[in-house]
Amino acid sequence: SHRKLIPALYNLYLKGRLPESFRIFGTAGRGWTDEDLRSISLDGLTRFSRTPVNERAWTSFSKNLTYHSGDAARPETYHQINDRLKALEGGEANRMYYLATPPEYFLEIINNLAAAGLLEENGGWRRVVIEKPFGSNLESARSLNRSIHAVMHEKQVYRIDHYLGK
Repeated sequence: SHRKLIPALYNLYLKGRLPESFRIFGTAGRGWTDEDLRSISLDGLTRFSRTPVNERAWTSFSKNLTYHSGDAARPETYHQINDRLKALEGGEANRMYYLATPPEYFLEIINNLAAAGLLEENGGWRRVVIEKPFGSNLESARSLNRSIHAVMHEKQVYRIDHYLGK
């Protein structure tokens, strides 16, 4: 994330291509805080961004970075994420969940998102971005696709190469 995603999002921000009210909400098992995410992200920008870091722009951009420490295998993590997102959003909002995770966790995360109601489109859209590899062969890709469609609609799924995400 700090090498590819954050620099790409920061550059979109600099070009005015992100919505006014965007939020980047990272989650993983590390015991980080919002400030830890911001520090690691700034380091990534300094090292990997195509454009130099503008201090004023970074200050504004970084206010939109939030982090939640949680275990992706535990259902309560998703309820905690939902509670924090609702508090940050202050009403209906669109959400895109970007799974920059190892492929073996795709289904577990998607099923937990669904079980916690995080994929329901009640006022705002919900999308899940899945980086390839999408299965290890044709049959495993079809099986993964069937499992995904059991909890969400095709219009909610984006399958991409991680370089496209950049």
